[in-house]
Amino acid sequence: MTGIPLSIAPWHKHVNLCLPPSDRKSEALGPHAKFGLEGSIATREECDTNGGTFRPLIFNWMVHLYPLEKTEAEIWAVDRGHNHNHGN
Repeated sequence: MTGIPLSIAPWHKHVNLCLPPSDRKSEALGPHAKFGLEGSIATREECDTNGGTFRPLIFNWMVHLYPLEKTEAEIWAVDRGHNHNHGN
């Protein structure tokens, strides 16, 4: 999707993602996640030390939208549990 102005929704990138090893996937969930989009690991070195797979950038530029919601505020909600400052 293109052509969405910044005044409607914040364009952003997800950067410094550490994917968990297969035997530690549960550590990518919950309020104290170590891996994943909400995880505390934000450097290649720390990811390597923990056996993860580091991705400096995933998905490129994006906006989140929720097309099944009823109001514009809900459609373009930016506070639905996404940590957009991860690694910044």
